Amino acid sequence: MNALLWIATALIVLWLLAEVLGFVIGAALHLLWIAALVLLALWLFQKMRVRMEGASGRWQRGRQPCAG
Repeated sequence: MNALLWIATALIVLWLLAEVLGFVIGAALHLLWIAALVLLALWLFQKMRVRMEGASGRWQRGRQPCAG
């Protein structure tokens, strides 16, 4: 009976560790998704801003008019 109690305790502890580890991994994956979405949004806004600058006739960064 004593061995069964130890096995049951070990299984419960392993189950709790698996739950905690699953929560930590899940939280990390959610943070990675959020970071990827933020980077995608920043990239899209930068791309849209460059297009808007080109459409309005203003010079883009790094370009200078030709001296003529």
